[in-house]
Amino acid sequence: MNISKKRLTAIIIILIITFLVVGGIVFVKMAGKKIKEETIEIKTLSDCDNMTNQHDKDYCYKDIAIAQNNLSICDKITNQDYKDDCYKYIAMDKQDLSICDKITDEHDKDYCYKDIAIAKQDLSICDRLTNQDDKDGCYLGVFMPQAIAQQDLSICDKITSQSYKDSCYSGVAEAQQDLSICDKITNQTPKDYCYSDVARAKQDPSICDEITNQDYKNECYLLIATDQKDFSICDKIMDQDYKDGCYFFIERGD
Repeated sequence: MNISKKRLTAIIIILIITFLVVGGIVFVKMAGKKIKEETIEIKTLSDCDNMTNQHDKDYCYKDIAIAQNNLSICDKITNQDYKDDCYKYIAMDKQDLSICDKITDEHDKDYCYKDIAIAKQDLSICDRLTNQDDKDGCYLGVFMPQAIAQQDLSICDKITSQSYKDSCYSGVAEAQQDLSICDKITNQTPKDYCYSDVARAKQDPSICDEITNQDYKNECYLLIATDQKDFSICDKIMDQDYKDGCYFFIERGD
């Protein structure tokens, strides 16, 4: 039988794909069966109670407590790390700060507070955190929908980490389309990014002129030119590769 080289290649590719798909299905089924068997194997609370090894018993209690979302089972755990872990997962699932308060490890407690603060979009919870980096991360996690929606720079001002604060300013500047907010950013690179974001939000290529880094400036022109399908904006680009790309994207309709 005479089969062309292209067709033979296509057949081989189809066979390989079929093998991978079938193999993947079999693997998923086997893995699912294994997980199900392990879940069935563990455990009732009495199974945990009857274990002689304390480490295994604590781990068993933790698994059941988290699976059942049952705080009282966490209290049976003797190992403090496991107990804290148990409290943390149930607190985050219930979004209950009082359960976070039970955690003895400060880092885990902060993590618990931060997760609930972001889930509830409640900045006041961030103030409970003791570690300043974690607190800044909490503010940043909450600021996105709040500082931008409320257009409230005072939220950004709570952040002590300058890089997080700069990100916050940039987000509010873009939302308000206010170039003056970018000037609050101390580091030039994020300031250039802020100018670019505001320029694109306002669809104003003249703002790109404020950018000091030439590559970022070229990108700024390119993005607005392709948004507006305006070849004249491409002409502002200094780098020939960027300029050619700008023409190409407009011609292609991107």
